[in-house]
Amino acid sequence: MSDYWQILCPGAERSPRGIQMLCLQAFMPDEQLAAEVRAAWVTLSMFCHHHPYDSPPSDQRLDLVMGVVRRFVDHAEEAQRAA
Repeated sequence: MSDYWQILCPGAERSPRGIQMLCLQAFMPDEQLAAEVRAAWVTLSMFCHHHPYDSPPSDQRLDLVMGVVRRFVDHAEEAQRAA
């Protein structure tokens, strides 16, 4: 994510991750992917901070989130090659 911000908006990588996620839709050409990346970040954050009384994430949900992460990584690598 930091490398991506250095391409799009140098200095933004120093902002808190939540702020970066909010700003992503304004800077990413693919607004739909930006929204999905933000949702994936929120979901992964919830998974990492779940409580003992929470149900663990399903394999299907993890697969969906990881699919978004892979699409973002592909997009970021493409942006880096174009820079």
